[in-house]
Parts: sequence; C-alpha cells; structure tokens
Amino acid sequence: MVTYELPNGQIKILQNDIAEIIFNESAHIDKVTLDKYLRFLITHLEAPFSLLINIINNYLTDSYLLKHLATSKEINVIAVISNKNNTTAIKENMDSYHGTKSWNLMIYSDREKALNWLLQEQDYIHLQVLNNIYVETRN
Repeated sequence: MVTYELPNGQIKILQNDIAEIIFNESAHIDKVTLDKYLRFLITHLEAPFSLLINIINNYLTDSYLLKHLATSKEINVIAVISNKNNTTAIKENMDSYHGTKSWNLMIYSDREKALNWLLQEQDYIHLQVLNNIYVETRN
C-alpha cells in the first residue's frame, strides 16, 4: 500500500484498481479539488477502478462531489465508510441525483466489509471484461 499526501487529504493505493480517499479535518472539497483527485486517480490506477471514501473527519463538500463521482466513467463502484450520523445526509444527497447514472455505491460503518465489497465488485468487472474479450475473439 502506498499513501500519497494531496491538498486537503490523502489517497491510499490499496491495489492497482482500488484506492482509499481520506479528506482532512475541516477541508473544503470543491470542484477544483475533486478534479485534482480524479486526475490523480486516473493516472495512478487502472480503470475501471473503485473507491473507498473514508469519512473519518468532518469536512465541507459541494453537492457537486457525488454528482461528479456518479458520472465518472472511470469509476466502477464506491464504498463510503461513515458513522451513523453521516449516513442520512449521504443518502439524501445521493437521492437528489437519482437518475444521473445507476448508483453503485454502498455505505458501511465497517472498513473491512466495505473493502470486501469493493474487491468482489472489481472481480466481477474483470470477469465481464474477460468474457467480452473471449466473445470478440470467437467472432
């Protein structure tokens, strides 16, 4: 695991297609900051990649955050680790973008369960890619 310190937080590369994001306490995550994080992820991970967003700190974010993540073609799935106090606000924000893209986002209170789900989802997407390659070579 490699950890990179970025403005307003850090990114931990857990494997070549999974990263954990932890934003700093009291950070403000706006469009510019999020775009920097996504560019970093795109250059350091193999797409489609998955994210573990660990909400261990309190920070400010624009409503743009979830919409932008939901529409990013490089992201497979997102697991959010959150305490129970944050869960309602996260779900309400997600619901406000219903219909943008089918959400493949889960909220967990346990990091290990969240990471296991991400690993399963990445295995599934890799199998889909392999099946498509197999079908294409047979035709």
